[in-house]
Amino acid sequence: MRSAISSTLTDYVSNAERDEYNATLKAEEDWLYTDEGYDGDKKTFVRRFTTLREGGSKFELRQAEHLGRDECITSIKKSITKYSDIVNNVNTKDVEKVSVFCVCFFDST
Repeated sequence: MRSAISSTLTDYVSNAERDEYNATLKAEEDWLYTDEGYDGDKKTFVRRFTTLREGGSKFELRQAEHLGRDECITSIKKSITKYSDIVNNVNTKDVEKVSVFCVCFFDST
C-alpha cells in the first residue's frame, strides 16, 4: 500500500493523508520488529492489519468512484432522455384521462 499511495493512488490522496498513513505504516512496521510484535498472537496481528487496511481502503474507494463516474453519468443521461421523451410525447387526451383519474381518486379518499 505504501507504494500504491505514491504511484497509482496519488491522485486520490492528499499530501497530509499520505504523510499520516505512511507514519502509521512505519509505526506498525516498527512494532512488528519489537518483542511484542515478534511474540504477538494471531488476534493482535489481524486487528492491527484490519486497522491498516481500513485506513488504506478509503483511497482505493476514491479511485473506484472516480473510475466509475463516467459509466454512472452515462446511465443518468439515458434515464433523463428516456423520461424527457415520455414527457414530450404525452398526448393531451392522456393528460386529461390522468387528470380525471387523479381528481376522482383524491375526491374519494
